[in-house]
Amino acid sequence: MEIGRAISLCATVLSLLIILLAIIALAEPWWVYCESMMKSGITKRYQGFWRSCTDINGQVACSEIRSDDWNDWEKVTLAMVLLRIFFIAISFIMSITPPRLNKVKMAGAGINILAGVFFMVGGSVFGAKGKDKNLCSKPYLGSCFILGIICLILSFINACVFAAATAIKSNRRSSVSIHQQILDVNVS
Repeated sequence: MEIGRAISLCATVLSLLIILLAIIALAEPWWVYCESMMKSGITKRYQGFWRSCTDINGQVACSEIRSDDWNDWEKVTLAMVLLRIFFIAISFIMSITPPRLNKVKMAGAGINILAGVFFMVGGSVFGAKGKDKNLCSKPYLGSCFILGIICLILSFINACVFAAATAIKSNRRSSVSIHQQILDVNVS
């Protein structure tokens, strides 16, 4: 397998991984987490965009969160996370385009950076405001938030992979044209 195809395959796999992790992070209720000690035992509370759950001694009760109950900052965060998933899906489509389309690959790098920026905005808003959820006295940002940061890092890595795929294709074209020019000079 030539190196250009291997790098394109890497971009495809990374795009799929980012989409999968971003959907998991969005769907699960572990964005904010806290634990408190009560007379009845340890109470764990965690919340995401769609559900709020309470775990008292292993007995878990969850309730759905209606969009009417969202604060403005929660709507902004959700919009940014959804935009990130949308742009990474576009990046995936770009990663499976034919290798000769350098402009598409370079656009894929830009789209990955844009997806990362969307999560940086949404993650910053959630990081600043998420602890104000009044779940308990000392809430923490949960594993889904951390998973979102992992997706952010992978988006930037994927942008570098797209750029590398473009650079390899450009170098290969320029070296072929140099060889062709040498052959043309030798023939004449």
